[in-house]
Amino acid sequence: MNPRLRSAIWFSPAVAVFAPWTLVVIASLPSIAPGDWPNFLGSLPFLALWSFVIGYPIAMLHMVLAWPVYCLLRGTWWIAGAAGGVIGALPVTLLQVATVLAWGPDHSPDVAGGFAGLPLMFGASGVAGGLFFWWMLRAGESAEPQP
Repeated sequence: MNPRLRSAIWFSPAVAVFAPWTLVVIASLPSIAPGDWPNFLGSLPFLALWSFVIGYPIAMLHMVLAWPVYCLLRGTWWIAGAAGGVIGALPVTLLQVATVLAWGPDHSPDVAGGFAGLPLMFGASGVAGGLFFWWMLRAGESAEPQP
């Protein structure tokens, strides 16, 4: 197996995991009181570990969809990013639709609250992973000698 392909398969899910984690950490910075900084900074390694322990296997499962789509499209960076966004958001969106269909709109979880933001979060995660995957496979191509 090509070393760049192997690296792309193993590292792009890690990028996909830590992209939304980074956005959540950055978004929470303004709401931290001055006295809470030590607690906040102390919790970051724990949050990163659990994001990785839970998120990385899920992101690797998304590679089952991502690899055939990439082989089929073999496009530019924006195709890789768009496909990654769709692949990242698709499973949670399907679960939400199934939940609403099974429970009905009156008994489903709060779709207007944070529940609705999950496809956006996982879609952004997929965009980051898709772009990194594309970049890893394309890195160094121009430096390779042509036959």
